[in-house]
Amino acid sequence: MELVSKKDFYKSAAEFIFDSAEKAIQKNGTFSVALSGGTTPIGVYKLLADLLVNRHKMLNAIHIFWGDERCVPYDDERSNYKSAYDNFLSKINIPKKNIHKIPFIINPAKAAIEYEKDLKRFFKTDGNFLPEFDLILLGMGTDGHTASLFPRSKALNEKERWVIDTEIPEMSPRVERITLTLPVINNARSVLFLISGEEKKKIIDEIIKNEDKTVKKYPAAMVKPRGKITWMIC
Repeated sequence: MELVSKKDFYKSAAEFIFDSAEKAIQKNGTFSVALSGGTTPIGVYKLLADLLVNRHKMLNAIHIFWGDERCVPYDDERSNYKSAYDNFLSKINIPKKNIHKIPFIINPAKAAIEYEKDLKRFFKTDGNFLPEFDLILLGMGTDGHTASLFPRSKALNEKERWVIDTEIPEMSPRVERITLTLPVINNARSVLFLISGEEKKKIIDEIIKNEDKTVKKYPAAMVKPRGKITWMIC
């Protein structure tokens, strides 16, 4: 597995998302995507905005969700929504009703319940079958966490809920989180990991070479979608 330049990484990832959207819309009339947070996808979001800026018909069919969120106000610099808005959503003319933000509520458990309700409305289910995202974007931390699923977290064992609140992680920013659960992530049609840094590349190499041994060590190793999984690394 080789590292690519940031320029090629951003371009390849943006085109991957755009192509995924085109195919889903042609097939089903809509495209549902869950965005990831952190700094790695920022360059991807900027290029994706350029690809979508004048695609009005396409934008009407795209629905934006989030894989996880920090329990902070939307204008807080730590907010995944703010990062996506500043670098992507503010640059395209997507209908507001197509943007499904994780609620900012003082009570994280209530926020998780409300977001799960939003997912059930969109995917038209009362919970008797899992939502099927067309694409979920994920990152990974230096501890192997993904979304807000951290090593040794009780959230990794959740089987029933779609969205849950998680305990404050040991790493920064030390705030409560809301996250999609593994059953939802693993029911996606496609998962795209966006990874940057040599340290994280070593973890990915370890996961790919020793999947059975790493599944209890790194939450990212527990991502095994029934659809396609793609790794992009710079």
